[in-house]
Amino acid sequence: MELVLDEGAKGEAIVRLSGELTVADVLAVRQTFLKVLEESQEILVDLGAAETIDSYFLQLLCSAHRSCILNQKKLSFSNPPSASVQGIFALAGFVRNQGCSQCPANVKCLWSA
Repeated sequence: MELVLDEGAKGEAIVRLSGELTVADVLAVRQTFLKVLEESQEILVDLGAAETIDSYFLQLLCSAHRSCILNQKKLSFSNPPSASVQGIFALAGFVRNQGCSQCPANVKCLWSA
């Protein structure tokens, strides 16, 4: 896994993740999410160069999503995840037509199509 933290033109945090995203990487990425959650109102996750993602990493994304909702911050993908990662999202049942149960009506869910 490679992790790059950037700042966007509007001050948003951009977390770029590439390679294999697995349980071995969860702690480092969690620490990054906690840091940017304190510092930014908006977090963009870039999984465009991610090769694969496991269930532990999916749960980390869900946890980050919930934390953002609770802290009235925005978490979204900066661009579509790689085709292989999108396939894993679908296989795991994470692709939704509407928001998850954690999302208020006025918040776009990370997992909404």
